[in-house]
Amino acid sequence: MEAETVDTPSDVPTFDAMTTMLTAVLVSLIAYFGHGPLQYLLFQSSTKTKSLGADSDDESDVASDKCIVKRLEEEDKNCVVLFGSQSGNAQEFAEKLAREAHTRFSLRSTVAEIDDYTYQNLHKLPEDTIVFLILASYGDGEPTDNAEQFYNFLSNEDDDGPFDRLREHGLQNLSYAAFGLGNSSYAHFNAVIRKVDEKLQLCGARRLGPVGEADDGKGTNAEDFIEWKDNMWPQVMEAFGLVEQEASDREPAFEVVEIPNHHGPIFQADYTDRTLAQQAQALTSHCFAPILEARLLSDAGGRSYIHVELDLKGKKLDYHTGDHLSVSPINSDVEVERFLRVFGLWDQRHETIRVRSLSDDLSPPFPSPCSYESAARFYIDICGPVSREVVSTLANSVSDAKQKTKLRQLGKDKEAFLALTDGSFYNIASMMEALFAGEAVNVPFAIIIEAMPKLQPRYYSISSSSALDANKVSITVAIESFSIQKTNRHFSGVATNFILDVASTENEVMSKSRVQPVSYTLPSKRPHPEPSLSAFVRTSSFRLPADPSIPILMIGPGTGVAPFRGFIRERVAMHRQGKDFAPMTLLYGCRKRTEDFLYEEEWKVYSAELGSKFTMYTAFSREQKNKVYVQDLIIQQSKDIASLVHSGGHVYVCGDVGMGRGVTETLCKVLSSETSVSLDDAQGILSDMRHSHRYQEDTFYTMSDDTPSPPTISVSVSIDPPTFTRGSVSPPSATISITATLHASEPITIFTWHTIFNLKLAQRRKNFICTDLTTGLPLQLESTKGPKRPQFSYELGGHDDQYFITLEPEKPVIIKHRFLRSAGLEGDRVFKPGHRYQLKVRDNEEAEWWRYGRKEDVMSPPGQFSSREGCEDPSGPPIQLSPIDPVDFEVK
Repeated sequence: MEAETVDTPSDVPTFDAMTTMLTAVLVSLIAYFGHGPLQYLLFQSSTKTKSLGADSDDESDVASDKCIVKRLEEEDKNCVVLFGSQSGNAQEFAEKLAREAHTRFSLRSTVAEIDDYTYQNLHKLPEDTIVFLILASYGDGEPTDNAEQFYNFLSNEDDDGPFDRLREHGLQNLSYAAFGLGNSSYAHFNAVIRKVDEKLQLCGARRLGPVGEADDGKGTNAEDFIEWKDNMWPQVMEAFGLVEQEASDREPAFEVVEIPNHHGPIFQADYTDRTLAQQAQALTSHCFAPILEARLLSDAGGRSYIHVELDLKGKKLDYHTGDHLSVSPINSDVEVERFLRVFGLWDQRHETIRVRSLSDDLSPPFPSPCSYESAARFYIDICGPVSREVVSTLANSVSDAKQKTKLRQLGKDKEAFLALTDGSFYNIASMMEALFAGEAVNVPFAIIIEAMPKLQPRYYSISSSSALDANKVSITVAIESFSIQKTNRHFSGVATNFILDVASTENEVMSKSRVQPVSYTLPSKRPHPEPSLSAFVRTSSFRLPADPSIPILMIGPGTGVAPFRGFIRERVAMHRQGKDFAPMTLLYGCRKRTEDFLYEEEWKVYSAELGSKFTMYTAFSREQKNKVYVQDLIIQQSKDIASLVHSGGHVYVCGDVGMGRGVTETLCKVLSSETSVSLDDAQGILSDMRHSHRYQEDTFYTMSDDTPSPPTISVSVSIDPPTFTRGSVSPPSATISITATLHASEPITIFTWHTIFNLKLAQRRKNFICTDLTTGLPLQLESTKGPKRPQFSYELGGHDDQYFITLEPEKPVIIKHRFLRSAGLEGDRVFKPGHRYQLKVRDNEEAEWWRYGRKEDVMSPPGQFSSREGCEDPSGPPIQLSPIDPVDFEVK
């Protein structure tokens, strides 16, 4: 990072004292940055050159400094939390879990990226060691960069390979608990943790508690983590004989000490004074890059999009076309003040503090010395959605009795917490304001920083080409800013509005376009006084084919078009050099041509320069009565797309996760119809393309882009009572219930025929699988005959409506029926007394999405006799069902 000379304050002692201070600062930096993601950055080259366990025997691994058995023995640890994280969420959970293991159970815990160790001697790990795995699935079921080596190690199927030898040894000594982070909008939800668990089970390891699975697609990461821990800890306690300390007796993880009359420099992230900034930059890949150009792409329709270019001249920041740019944001002035006032710290906000860990097992959450204000502005994620776990932690230490009672109630009562926070976009401070208006919530700052997550960098697809734009890098940003319904509050995305604020500093047009201005205060003495961003590059596999003669299809609505701008500029560079390449096709979608058609004039220039080598098709969803999306463009160009796939072409998809799934489903249908293969075979084609990197996705969750995110229905199944009596003739005295909750922006009426929502019919058909857990044998619930599918007309209402159900957003609907009343089973022929059974929904129900189609998709058009299947010429994207947990029951 570049830095300018800053005068030393006159009241700072000279050489000896300054040397002492800088030495202390350097030690703090090493202690802080020596953990977590930077440990990976420092050792990345060595871990990437050789897969874990490859071409090495057990004895050589024991001698290795990376052997997990040796490392834990040398560090005297009996608990290790291993994580694989791409965006920082899995790391955050891992660090929380390690602190909890130490403070609640006095375990000697440590945290590490999973690729920091080697594992071919895992069978030698002492039996009294607990291993926790916190692994995120990145993209469509891929391991994160810092878990790739471990994942490949377990996936190695070679005879006498490292994993084969480990399996021969067996892992009966290993006790572990596993938690995954994923997104149910992807086809391979939490694939990494599932695969790792499967492999460890295959080796005989003992898993403690169920595999936890967080679902970022539903925004339930924090609740999923709590639920997993609630189920996991009792089993760990029983297996290892752990004794939980009383909450009042637990040691805090950190100590915060105020430093009176401190006049030296303090840490303020990358915006510190020159001396501290240089030391920080020496250990990271961050780079301060001045803004070379910033322009407003669109501010119509209540949305703003900006294009930002950073100057890389003289910077140690290299990228390749298709990579991601990470930007480190800070918190806004209004949120910093709100946070400090709520916790009674506003008057002492400028006080200097030093934070140190009270355990050698844990590193401080951020470097110090710093101030209360700089901690809130630069290091703590004070704007993120409030979690029940944070509330519970703060409740134990709040001084006011009434506040303690209220917070404890919310911390324990999931339903009450969700009723307060759902749709409110509360962060921790705004929630405290709502609960205790005008009151300060007095909690020790050490507890606050232990409970709160760290402010994480944000990642953006690079929209420039390293071939054409070697000395600059650009990103395309959709500004997150909207009014919160039924409140007088406004939501502003942390990073996008920070980027907008910095970019607007010397740009009058962009400054005037800001509907809800949000201010961000940077230190006056900083390495770059001009508008700059702290950024680094994250390598991506989202790359153009190495062979330019391979044709490509790019699908990217909204800001999803960003990397494809870079791809096209890459080909422009080749064209100007006289090099040949295959044609490229872009499918782009937005709301209206006049509102949010990003880079409209640029596409015309590229088309004129590249001629037949570049073709672009557009879909505008709000310019006509029937909405048109990129999925419709795929159908329109089905023959050409099928031909491209058949000839070995590459397909790239970028944008919202819901759009990504819809595109995959549409491509499957197109390949099926154009090549005369089944849908299963078409899905196999896309799966093979994924494995060979011919089908690549770079998708993300967004609240701004106009992409058709499919409605999602969360479903749970229950049997009441779970233990019941079944006579020799009579049906069981039990009720089966389906609870369905719609996650969508508006109500929908869905077709229930042949779905689990039609409980009477579902128990006669093949919607459910029943297994005798005592014997492991399946039971046949379905009858051989079922009623014919009804026909519908466009006449709404009347008897037709018995086959439909209307769901309101976020309002659970419960459907009940006598259990197995309609299954045609004879009780004493099927059930055995004292046996336990499990009922689960068949997985293939999700594939036949027409069964969950909207009413308007199923009803026949006027003048036609029979109703449609719903998948034929659908008017909208499919409806998704969340994964459905099985339910156990017992028969007396």
